[in-house]
Amino acid sequence: MTGKVITLPQRDEMLARLLAVNDDVKLRARFYPKILDYAGSAKTAQSVGMILMHAYHTYSDYLPDMEAICLHIELPDFVDAIAPDAEVARDAKVFLQKMLMTPE
Repeated sequence: MTGKVITLPQRDEMLARLLAVNDDVKLRARFYPKILDYAGSAKTAQSVGMILMHAYHTYSDYLPDMEAICLHIELPDFVDAIAPDAEVARDAKVFLQKMLMTPE
């Protein structure tokens, strides 16, 4: 995993990218705002993974199991949506997968 730093898309662009993955109204209201807080900021792959993991855990606690599983499946697509650099996106997905496999 590289320590490469990227700048995440600005808020409007990031929201458009997230909506392209899933435009569900509940995600717009409760999940995306947790991610959009980081729009325009400089992040590493590990930071991108942590942003999504935090948003996922905070939001999925309120979801029925099946909806949480569906959101979990989409996490790699959300990485691609917010990380415009292919190398950073790849590393973020690897890091995210490691976090998801680690027992709580």
